[in-house]
Amino acid sequence: MLTTKPTILVADDDFLLRTIFASSLTPHFDVLMCKDGQEALDTARAHSADIVLAVLDWDMPKLLGPDVGGILWLELHIPFTIVSRGRTQEEIDYAYSQGAIDFIHKPVDNLGAKIQRLVAQPIFASIGRERARRFPRSTHQPINLAQVE
Repeated sequence: MLTTKPTILVADDDFLLRTIFASSLTPHFDVLMCKDGQEALDTARAHSADIVLAVLDWDMPKLLGPDVGGILWLELHIPFTIVSRGRTQEEIDYAYSQGAIDFIHKPVDNLGAKIQRLVAQPIFASIGRERARRFPRSTHQPINLAQVE
């Protein structure tokens, strides 16, 4: 029986952290890695039917993590978590206001286990059903923000 691992999108401008995050996640997930906010949006739009969660750094070139996450949540219904260090409570509240389901403080120990616990929550089953209804694999087309502006 062929089983497919869920896909996690990881976006962080630090190559070493991206690599560490990916290595902790790959035993349980397929991982898409991105180096900045715009690449995260483009990748998510191209693979939205497969992504169960986005793990986003706060400070990235082109777009900040909470802003990327807000777009992912509103346009594609992809849940996201922010991974960062040294944020004020006001900044953490901003991430949650954009739709973040969690805020993980760096340095991160055992990110794979933390993400597994998040994805195992019952809400992910209902999110998955809703996304499948709204974005069937055969018909979903990436949204071009340039056309929206």
